[in-house]
Amino acid sequence: LGALATLKAHAGAALMIGVSHNFGGGTGVTIKLLSSNRPDRPVAAVGLTFQRGSPQGDGPGVDVGLGVNGRRGSVVLGRDLTRGQWQIAAGLSTRGCPPAPPPAPAPPPFVSSVF
Repeated sequence: LGALATLKAHAGAALMIGVSHNFGGGTGVTIKLLSSNRPDRPVAAVGLTFQRGSPQGDGPGVDVGLGVNGRRGSVVLGRDLTRGQWQIAAGLSTRGCPPAPPPAPAPPPFVSSVF
């Protein structure tokens, strides 16, 4: 919930939750902060990956990467810094907030009827 509040404070960022695979390692669940929420755009990413059954051991790993946003998801190719392995990840990502509604029309001017 705190991450979603952070995303609203930093317009343009996105959150991705998905699956990752380390080449020469295991497969896990990942959560990443992406530099943009716009579709069909390149993004930079930083994240955490949680793996089980990896030859390098279970647990979280910190990763960085570059990727692209699609309409509903993102794909990132990066490096798991904890395990020293290349990684590919794909998942669902957040999109920008809808535009704000137009402002309400101004009220009519007040006319006094003093005789």
